[in-house]
Amino acid sequence: MAADDSTSATLYRSSIRRSSGVNDIKPRVFLGPIDDYGFDENEELSDAESLLSRPFRKVGYSIISRRESDQSDGYGSMNVLRDGEHLDPQYYYNSPHDFKSIYYRQNMMLKLLTNTLYMLIGLAVAFVTTRLVVLKNCDDSLSDFTITSLDNILMSDELLLFEVMASSRNTNLQDVSIWNMAVDVFLRTDSSLLESPPIISSVSNDIAILLGNSTTFVTPLNFQGILTSDEGVVNGTFTSLPGEIWRRLTHKSEIRPHLSSGQVKIQHPGRNFRYEGEPLSSDQWSRILNSKYNLIVRGSFNYHLPLMPNNNVVSVATEVEVKPEK
Repeated sequence: MAADDSTSATLYRSSIRRSSGVNDIKPRVFLGPIDDYGFDENEELSDAESLLSRPFRKVGYSIISRRESDQSDGYGSMNVLRDGEHLDPQYYYNSPHDFKSIYYRQNMMLKLLTNTLYMLIGLAVAFVTTRLVVLKNCDDSLSDFTITSLDNILMSDELLLFEVMASSRNTNLQDVSIWNMAVDVFLRTDSSLLESPPIISSVSNDIAILLGNSTTFVTPLNFQGILTSDEGVVNGTFTSLPGEIWRRLTHKSEIRPHLSSGQVKIQHPGRNFRYEGEPLSSDQWSRILNSKYNLIVRGSFNYHLPLMPNNNVVSVATEVEVKPEK
């Protein structure tokens, strides 16, 4: 059926193709009346596929494909323009160099984390090994501790001074010194010496007088370790060879006890003692010191070792008879 010229529809076909310029658009081709239109199915199908394959664009945006003229690479990118201003690209194609840089950065971070982990593990192993060595050779308690004697006793109503002689085996590498203590010092004598006038009796009636207590040594007890033992010193020269030190470390039971002395001082001995409600007079002190008496020490010594949270405590109790010099 032929269509009237006044009512016949006029069709046009536009072919929009991507080009290198913004305004480089192929002009529209107007067709004649529909009766004169020759339909090419393959061409129309190709145009439809080209139109449908384009990405969706919002109103006011234009997508322009152009090849960047960067000197470092020749890779293209898709830019988005709005009113002539660049916005964040909706489609962006990364350069292979970018992927290579990301790979190197990730690889560097992985190596850094791995090296840090290995370092922490190495430090932990070194710390545990060092602690085991120290606990085995530097934190052994003193063994076979005994007080052998109390020497050089000097006493008056103003001052008491004496030396404690002690023996012990130290199986540690380092020396062990004892500075602190908590001891009470007593004097035991005949109570008849405190009477005024003195009563001579064939039956002894002893009385204990608390002279005082002490918390620190004036000079400490010092027990030599394996590295500084007198066994390897001749005329002040250290003669122990590494083999001898190794023998002591592996045969600690053969280490001999070491003898040491420490000095104790007590100010105003017996100042808190009362006999029949009265402090001792100078005459009473004179009779006590010019007679035979016993000096008693009871309490504890304490010392500290490396890596040990608490002090080691050694209980002590000794008594010595003191005779006045004629």
